[in-house]
Amino acid sequence: MAAEDLEWERSKISNQDMNLLKKLGFTKKENALRFPKEESYPSPPIEYRLHQLTPNSILHVSIFITLCECFLGVQPNWALWKRIFCLCRNGSHNVAYNIGGIVICVRSDVEYFGVKFPDSVQGWRKRWLYVREESSGPMEYNIAPFDGGAKILRRRSWDAEATEEEKSATEALMTRIHGLHNYGLEIPQQT
Repeated sequence: MAAEDLEWERSKISNQDMNLLKKLGFTKKENALRFPKEESYPSPPIEYRLHQLTPNSILHVSIFITLCECFLGVQPNWALWKRIFCLCRNGSHNVAYNIGGIVICVRSDVEYFGVKFPDSVQGWRKRWLYVREESSGPMEYNIAPFDGGAKILRRRSWDAEATEEEKSATEALMTRIHGLHNYGLEIPQQT
């Protein structure tokens, strides 16, 4: 990782980026996103956050939602998510990323689709913006307020595994996922 990726600088988000987000529907909800002006160090309003997910992690979320809604015919749910995914710290012991410090990973003991991610998505850390936080339940599951000096610390929820009850409730869905995989449904490669 280049040294410049580890220091804050003015966001390089462009009008083209903002227009694409609008076209994709991310700004339909009023005040859902806020774009930085001339600031070189993030200072989000109290109810806004900078996310810590990498582009590939966001792709995992999108694929999961599509899998649930389009192929399984169910609403995406936390129990199934916990059966398939966990969170990992992104970086090394010497490097703490300001943005993208967390990666969503498929659990090692789960048979899931082989997703081919792009090898590189250069410059994405320099296109930061603010996302409005909508509290939903215990603080443990909410996005922490921004603190540029804070280190990313593991939370218990990162490793949250499905309970026996959740495993039982999602067993039929996992069987259907394996069936889709066995019948040749694959996640297309990114171009």
